[in-house]
Amino acid sequence: MARIRTVKPEFWTSEQIMEITPLARLAFIALWSFSDDNGVHPASYKTLRAEAFAGDEITADVVAELVAEMLRERLLGEFESSGKRYWYVTGWAKHQRIDKPTYRHPEPPRESTCLGVFAEHSPNAPRVLDEPSPPEGNGKEGNGKEEAIASVTGKPETGGLSADNQPTCPASEIVELYHELMPLNPRVKVLSEPRKRVIRARWKEASLLASKPFGYSNRQEGLAAWREFFTVCAESEFLTGKAVASAGRPPFVADIDFLMSPKGFAGCLENKYHREAA
Repeated sequence: MARIRTVKPEFWTSEQIMEITPLARLAFIALWSFSDDNGVHPASYKTLRAEAFAGDEITADVVAELVAEMLRERLLGEFESSGKRYWYVTGWAKHQRIDKPTYRHPEPPRESTCLGVFAEHSPNAPRVLDEPSPPEGNGKEGNGKEEAIASVTGKPETGGLSADNQPTCPASEIVELYHELMPLNPRVKVLSEPRKRVIRARWKEASLLASKPFGYSNRQEGLAAWREFFTVCAESEFLTGKAVASAGRPPFVADIDFLMSPKGFAGCLENKYHREAA
């Protein structure tokens, strides 16, 4: 059952929130309403799309990119339990008090309370999630409507560490590795800001992973890990267009957008595109 959550004015001026696009902010708020009282939500782009954008022409792929922004800024974490994946709002227990909570999903990792939370990244931002959580229909709701701005200004690439001590993403060098190691795949002719944002999201996600070759703390280690990633991808007949296609269809060939998408990236890590080698 959906819950009524509180959005305080300080939310909009939080530096952490301002790092994600306006549409991602809206999806983030919607996710609170449909998470259980532990801040946990099934990791399903289709479900979140239906909850947050039921009347809009927004695809599950777009929602996947919005979630990637939240994960990149550590507004969300992700974990697996009994073969199912879940998202959790980081720091939920610290920033929200709920009377008579109910839990529909598994408990998130303990370290979730130690990750960065938007209220802690703004000097003027007190708790933004601190109200009891009555079921839908039992509380007062505002009548105002928020407008979503369709554009966001990107940031230039820099060396060293980002504000949260993560190695800064060298997007252009990652594209060069892709060109070098997968020369038969579609080349990147325009490295646009939206593409850079997606690459930065994967770079940050990969730096926090515990599975090889990822989990890195500096630029050199990160580039070495991505070199290994593209090397393995190049060995896949499916990803390189060498697999037998269905009748009347051309073979699939992965481009940089597919490999950097949340679904494509996870599939590569989980060896879903190397079954022909099994």
